[in-house]
Amino acid sequence: MRKAIVLAALALLVTACGSAPTTTAEGLTVLRVGVSAAAGTSTPIYLAIARNVFRKLGLDVQLVPSTEGTVVVPQLMNGQLQFSMASFGPFVSAVQQNLPIRMVAAINRSHADNSQYSAIIVPADSKATDLSQVKVFASQEAQRDPLDQLAFAKMNGDYAGARIVAVPLGSVGDTVASHSADAGRLFQPFLRQALDKGGVKVLRYLNPPYTLANIPTTVLEANTGYLNQNPDIARRFTEGVHEALTYARDHLTEVAAYAPKTGLTTKPIDMAAMPDYEPTGIDRAKIDELLGLYESEGYLNRKLASADVTWAPPAGS
Repeated sequence: MRKAIVLAALALLVTACGSAPTTTAEGLTVLRVGVSAAAGTSTPIYLAIARNVFRKLGLDVQLVPSTEGTVVVPQLMNGQLQFSMASFGPFVSAVQQNLPIRMVAAINRSHADNSQYSAIIVPADSKATDLSQVKVFASQEAQRDPLDQLAFAKMNGDYAGARIVAVPLGSVGDTVASHSADAGRLFQPFLRQALDKGGVKVLRYLNPPYTLANIPTTVLEANTGYLNQNPDIARRFTEGVHEALTYARDHLTEVAAYAPKTGLTTKPIDMAAMPDYEPTGIDRAKIDELLGLYESEGYLNRKLASADVTWAPPAGS
């Protein structure tokens, strides 16, 4: 079955690689980029477009929001998207299936100190003080996550014995509030939306030691066929992304206020719930630390290092 998936993906790769980059009348290279529906994650890229960051690099970046992570890889493979944001877990899963997908940058990373960006939620009437009684856990992804497993271990839970219910991020709060799940994991802005709606409360915000510090949470991925055929375009795009994130880190208030203009949210982002934008592009040591957790908890079918999952433009491109 896996071989069939890989062969089908490679067939799509041929189609994607056969298409020349599209340009506008102004000579800008068109890039369709998948972005997260989470305003905090994606707003720096929207703001960079408004600031003409990418146009100055010869790029016409068109953003495509998505709440369904499973469609991203096929769209990268068939050329509908040139780059896309993804959570680290599904990204690594694609790499493990030998799909030609690689990480070109990190967007967000986990906080190193007290933050309200991500949390484990429980029903509002729950008496729980830990995860010891959790039998059903709501999450965006159906596949198990070693970071969830770490949180369970730190809060006396039995992750292996819990049933994972996969629901859209916007429905995790409702699933927990209705007692269809005993607990769930949410990040902003969906966490704030669930709390404002009522029916749930925070059991624990996910900061160390309940998670790892400064490890990539949202990454930017692409098809290696496209990357290898268009290294200069990829270099310019990742340069623009780095500028966008650097600016965002230095102008958090502006990013929070700009969020409603993206159409992803109707309200400015709560400053206490802002993501920690990755300042270095790719932190190989932190990627290796996270991959080490995946390996130690049995989530990898082979040993992977940062060099196996990342792509960088060749010298001179």
